[in-house]
Amino acid sequence: MSQLPVSWLCESFEAGEFSPALSAWPHPAFVRALKQRPHPGPLPVGEGAEAEDGIAFLSENELKILAGLRFEKRRREWLMGRWTAKKLLTVQLGCAPRELSIEPEAGGAPVVWRAGERVPGCLSISHRGDRATAAWADVLGMQVGVDLELVGEANPAWMVDYLTEAEWGLCEGQGIGWPYLVWSAKEAVLKSLRTGLRVDTREIEALPGEGELDGWRRLDVRSGLLKGDCWVGWRSDGGYLLTMAVLKN
Repeated sequence: MSQLPVSWLCESFEAGEFSPALSAWPHPAFVRALKQRPHPGPLPVGEGAEAEDGIAFLSENELKILAGLRFEKRRREWLMGRWTAKKLLTVQLGCAPRELSIEPEAGGAPVVWRAGERVPGCLSISHRGDRATAAWADVLGMQVGVDLELVGEANPAWMVDYLTEAEWGLCEGQGIGWPYLVWSAKEAVLKSLRTGLRVDTREIEALPGEGELDGWRRLDVRSGLLKGDCWVGWRSDGGYLLTMAVLKN
């Protein structure tokens, strides 16, 4: 590829603040909605207009999904992901956020609906810490997967069972972020395959690659699961690693 055929967006919600990267949506109540107190029911839409405005970008079906999320952390992550994805999609599709409904298909991967019809294309969403990212591919036969990881301790022991011998053997030479980068790349590839973590991650091997594309540094990925061409790239910012896999069947 000479140009990345995917649109993407990464948003920061650090310290509870919303940092716009495209158009600014004037929904200050959304930040407050992210910080709602824990409770067993849905977000308190009926408690006031500001609470309603804070989640006004959600469709009716999305509100039902949100109502089923019991834990505050999960609700916050889900809202950050939906906010970021809709901000990206409204620019790409030229519509209002509530016209779109992002819902999980049978395997759990997100699909986009508009006016009762599925929008052709592939959407991937990821969140970690105070950031969320989304990627969208609308080229026929192309699938995309994105993943966010936050770098932690050096060579975390739990990853030994998920990395191949070759991947783990590079930890010392590639630096503290290497195991997290490999793990993130595996997740991105599995998302592009629309399978998620339902297969052994060692069936995918990620090794250092050469070259860059639109600011993304390349990884060489090998796997018998891949039946077509797969490009994998990564970038870093403030301790976060962002990986993207673009699969063309």
